[in-house]
Amino acid sequence: MATIGIELRIGNTDTGAGIDQSQFADFYSFTLQHPSQPGPDISLSKLLVSLRKLKLQPAVAALDLIGLACAAYAADTTINRYKNSDDGWTRQFHLFVPVSDDATWQSQSGLVSQILNFLTGDLWQITFRQSDTQIVVAQRPMKPTTSTAEMVCLFSGGMDSFLGAMKLLEAGEKPLLVGHAKSSDVSSFRNQAFAALQQRYTATAPDLVSAHVRVTKPRHGGRVVEGENTERGRSFLFLALGAACASALPPVSTGHNKKLWIPENGFITLNLPLSPCAWGLTAPAPRIPTTSSLCNSYLIRWRWV
Repeated sequence: MATIGIELRIGNTDTGAGIDQSQFADFYSFTLQHPSQPGPDISLSKLLVSLRKLKLQPAVAALDLIGLACAAYAADTTINRYKNSDDGWTRQFHLFVPVSDDATWQSQSGLVSQILNFLTGDLWQITFRQSDTQIVVAQRPMKPTTSTAEMVCLFSGGMDSFLGAMKLLEAGEKPLLVGHAKSSDVSSFRNQAFAALQQRYTATAPDLVSAHVRVTKPRHGGRVVEGENTERGRSFLFLALGAACASALPPVSTGHNKKLWIPENGFITLNLPLSPCAWGLTAPAPRIPTTSSLCNSYLIRWRWV
């Protein structure tokens, strides 16, 4: 099976790791947006604006996680399964990701690969490299956040996340809602759901971090690549965005971890076939228990949540 190389760079000054691209069937470099430099391949502009508005500064390692998740998301949505696999589904990736502490991250590469293998049905190898360039939320130090949120709740705007947020608010909790949408068509419904919550819970109205991540499709052979629309890896990106936002919240009580809530339909979570044509790897697997368990053990090791 041919391996696809995917390299993440942060900002236009990041020259990469000097990888020998001839060892891969195809190789793509994606540049993650730096606030002062235009023309990114992966844009985080809406996320950064939301974080600055709330004066939330994620932990350095959490920003590394966002970079990793963006690289995986770019690979997942760029490389067509049918054209780049022996069985019409399983692709093989080698990610090269810049981080703030390559030794620590490399020690966790096996677990990260396990998460992505299970979630997407592909084969992932990940190499981390040391980098002094990081995602910059704000050019100048921000004042301490005034957010009173005590946890993060993923908020897509669908019925599951809407009811999950309502349950927390009804219980007197103070969640920070984190939403990710790949297009404006979806984000409009999420914004309507958010407005309804603010109107209903005026005393404890939650804040929303709009974490839209946009990937510009690269060109190959003079043409824009066809891409892949199954998006099995988007859940990892959503979880990473939520974890990063949780890391930015004020400290919780001693001995307690910060909480990341994942409201999900119980029936869908079990990944049962919805029709004879949708089963196994072709069925949706948004945040099934195994993926959540693996991610939870990973995040707890870092003590972000």
